[in-house]
Amino acid sequence: MLCGCWEEGFRFEEAPLSDYRDSQTWLRKLSFCSLFAVLMETRWVLIIRRVNFLTGYFSNWQLAGILCLLMLSILLLLGCYALFVYFLELSRARRAMEATSRSFRDRQDAMIATVATFSTVCYGPAKGEYSEEEQCPVCRDDYEVGQKLSCAPCGHPFHYQCLVDHMATPENPKQTPPTCPLCRAELMGRR
Repeated sequence: MLCGCWEEGFRFEEAPLSDYRDSQTWLRKLSFCSLFAVLMETRWVLIIRRVNFLTGYFSNWQLAGILCLLMLSILLLLGCYALFVYFLELSRARRAMEATSRSFRDRQDAMIATVATFSTVCYGPAKGEYSEEEQCPVCRDDYEVGQKLSCAPCGHPFHYQCLVDHMATPENPKQTPPTCPLCRAELMGRR
């Protein structure tokens, strides 16, 4: 039989197979914390024995302290990794939000330039064609006498800022051209 031991460096010794057949010899030859592997061949058994190095140098309390420190350091590393992933996702979300707000601002600037080209009228109840529409269809606020209104290409009046906000807000994810909230005529097409 081949037996490896660590007392004086790792070495193999030959021993007859009959020495390891009874359980008392097994218990004497192998300690409780040893790791052994048995490879059966024709007449030989290979036993690889691992001696616990730590118990030879440290007491049980010292060993427990070392294991606690090891576990705490592993938990600390996992916590640092979790924080890293959290802040990485947070920065990705912030960049995506900045890109979205930047595109919204660009779209809003384009809509302000477009609305600036629309005609403006002064509201007055006796003005004829605008007398029936007394409130803005976007914000539902009443028009005041003498207030300047922007007229969409279809002829419907709006507050200037309401028209800008309505045109800059996408109606659907495909970013189709904005339409009049009353008649759904395209606001960008004709002037």
